[in-house]
Amino acid sequence: MNKITVLMPVFNSEMYISQAISSILAQTFQNFCFYILDDGSTDASVKIIKRFMHADPRIKFFSNKENLGILKSRQTLIDLVETEFFAWMDSDDIATPERLQLQLERILEKNEYGGVSGAMKIINTQSVHKPPLNSEMVKAQLFVQNVMSNMAMIRTSALKKSGFSFATFSSKSASDYGMWAALSEVSTLTNLPFITNYYRHHTGQESQANAHYQRLSAKEICANNFKKLGIDIPNHLVTCIRLFPQDRVSKSEAKQILSLYLAAIEINNRIEKYHPAHFRTVLADSYRRHCRAFGLLGIFLFIKHFGISQFLKGHKYGWSFTLYCWNHYSREK
Repeated sequence: MNKITVLMPVFNSEMYISQAISSILAQTFQNFCFYILDDGSTDASVKIIKRFMHADPRIKFFSNKENLGILKSRQTLIDLVETEFFAWMDSDDIATPERLQLQLERILEKNEYGGVSGAMKIINTQSVHKPPLNSEMVKAQLFVQNVMSNMAMIRTSALKKSGFSFATFSSKSASDYGMWAALSEVSTLTNLPFITNYYRHHTGQESQANAHYQRLSAKEICANNFKKLGIDIPNHLVTCIRLFPQDRVSKSEAKQILSLYLAAIEINNRIEKYHPAHFRTVLADSYRRHCRAFGLLGIFLFIKHFGISQFLKGHKYGWSFTLYCWNHYSREK
């Protein structure tokens, strides 16, 4: 009996879908079902899918009568799953040959594992996204950002227990982050140190076409994580609860965010929902971008509230962090 169902939603992916499907069919682990759902493609995607389907009985093809969008398509696929685990596959990416084998071996190690992803290499670049390997750090980082790859294997019962549904997801985008945040509430998430997926950047994908909504939705999920700790984020601060590189923040907003971050750390120190040291590190790292609103004073503010050790940690530590605050402050005045 199959233990895994691979799920692939498709919309106008004729340029890349052959590589994506082939990479799944060529897996070292071969005992799986492969469900592909077309969401009203107007290109040659369906023709390509059917060619593969006729050649390999593991593929089952489904289609929406009209374009319903990625969220409803993903939920339709999940509702079809009858196996213990399922694995997402994007129609424009490429899985490494050992991906399913490695992810299955890891998720079977502990019953509390609800999901496992791995490192991700950006196609046609030397860039490799390496997720945190410590499960406690994964959980802490999910408080402010998504650190899990979508090309993951998930325990079906864990997702059901979480109550998460793509069909009823409240934000316009960043649904992957929403799913992982929900899973982290009911299970342990883990990552592999190996590259399990080759990720493609192009203008047609959701994250590129809806970048603004992706960022806003991620901030809404972050604000909801604060709410689960008992901290309500005022509407006017949701857009700056965490900052992306292109975001701006005023001194007043940055001061208010600092109070919210410190309140979250204090509450977590008391209830220990997250590993206290990891949680403090994550919030300190997130607040670095807010510090630029104060110029060099932001350095002293950061050290005062997060400590010299946090100042020296991370990507923009020490002198580099000082220049970061000063340069951004000078440009934004």
